Amino acid sequence: MTIGSTRVGTYANHQNLLRDTASVQDRLAELQGQISSGRKTDTFVGLGNRIEFTTALETRIRRSDKYVESNNLIKTRLETMNGSISQVLDIAIKLKSMAVTARSATGTEYPIFIQTVKSMMGDAASQLNMTLGGRSLFAGTKTNALAVPEPIPALVTDGVADDGYYNGNNEDSTTQISDSLAITYSVRGNEEGFQDLFASMQTLITAMENDDQILLDKASQLADTAAEEINAIQSRVNNNINIIEITNQAHDASVTYLKGVLGDEISTDVVAASTQVAIDQSILQASFSAFAKISSLRLADFLR
Repeated sequence: MTIGSTRVGTYANHQNLLRDTASVQDRLAELQGQISSGRKTDTFVGLGNRIEFTTALETRIRRSDKYVESNNLIKTRLETMNGSISQVLDIAIKLKSMAVTARSATGTEYPIFIQTVKSMMGDAASQLNMTLGGRSLFAGTKTNALAVPEPIPALVTDGVADDGYYNGNNEDSTTQISDSLAITYSVRGNEEGFQDLFASMQTLITAMENDDQILLDKASQLADTAAEEINAIQSRVNNNINIIEITNQAHDASVTYLKGVLGDEISTDVVAASTQVAIDQSILQASFSAFAKISSLRLADFLR
């Protein structure tokens, strides 16, 4: 009678306490898992009705990261181009001075001037043939070709700029740097500033070879124009570099914010979880104590 009385009298209490204890144990295990992994859940199912929202956040973060990666590559190209353009601009400025000096030089001095100008022409061509990662930077979208192959052909008309020296194409490279902004970033070797530079050098050589003052004047005018135009080209490149840097800063700020929002969705609040763990552990200890007490009761104890 004692065993039977104990089982009948405490059965419902046993069952309720076991269910409550199991529930607390499950929650405790889940919380400890969250603390150790740093995530509220390791499965999409665990996100419940927040799956679509968290997936959208992750997609936006990946897209911004890809923009930054692509933009950094374009920025590197632009910076390399900028260095070459700076060298070409220096050549144009020196040529301006040389063209002025040549107009007052004597015929015996011309051979030295001619040799110097030919060397400058080779240097300018070398800068416009700059490559990065096997990609020609000044040949338009014809990235596998040198923009200015040598020897440089003569002008069609002395003193008149043309792009007969150019071996690239006339297509510009455009890139999307954000969802709402695209830029055209290429600089072609046949832009007017470069045409005027090569025409000035070739005209200056022809003028000195023939002691032609009219052509010397034209060479000087072309050199002046070339320096101004090349300076404008460099400003355009610098502007594109600045636009990319500002856009990447916006991407970085956006990613930081989105990661924060995503962290709130999927990352464990360690303080809150630790507090709950302590509470659940106290509940379990109390449950085990109550379980032990109930197990020792008999039906007669409930009838007193």
